[in-house]
Amino acid sequence: MKKNLLLITILGLYSMGLQAQIKVEGGFRFGLNLADIRNQVGDSKEDFYFGGLVHMRLTKWYALQPEIVYSRQGGKIEYAVNDAGGPIDTSMQTMIKKQTLDVNYLSFGLINKFYVVPNAGFHIMVGPVLDYKINDNADFDIDKYDVGGTLGMGYTFPFGMSMEFRYKHGFNVIYGDSGWVFSGDSKFNRVLQLGLGFQF
Repeated sequence: MKKNLLLITILGLYSMGLQAQIKVEGGFRFGLNLADIRNQVGDSKEDFYFGGLVHMRLTKWYALQPEIVYSRQGGKIEYAVNDAGGPIDTSMQTMIKKQTLDVNYLSFGLINKFYVVPNAGFHIMVGPVLDYKINDNADFDIDKYDVGGTLGMGYTFPFGMSMEFRYKHGFNVIYGDSGWVFSGDSKFNRVLQLGLGFQF
């Protein structure tokens, strides 16, 4: 009986210690996207992102942060089409088309935050991202899904506001050569993100 009581007491104290160590906060993040398409002739475009997060501080060195973010991506692109606006046909005259490509995603991230100094604000971020395409304005097919990764750094102030810089790169080919001329390479999403976050 005494042994059982001692075991229950130890487990209870251990559970209380874990609860005291783990801190869970809700929040949101928003900011500027500088997006382009890797291997595509063109340039980057400016847009925005915003969404919600759950920040789980598991140790003084580490936090796990699931996120759901609306992210407006794409880029300014140039590609060759025939004079009817369709796929290349060598018997027809071709032209270069310029377009601001808008590809908008619902982005699900699982971000790992590593704090350089324990219980301090500066941190490094890395994690996987799954993007589901909501819509686009392309004249060609773009894959519905993108799987990628993000890497960045940030600083969280004691009152809950964060400044952050991230680079996100897709690993899935979102479009490529299939009757269209796209510089001969598979195309991938790339995004630089600069923004703010709040935890409460």
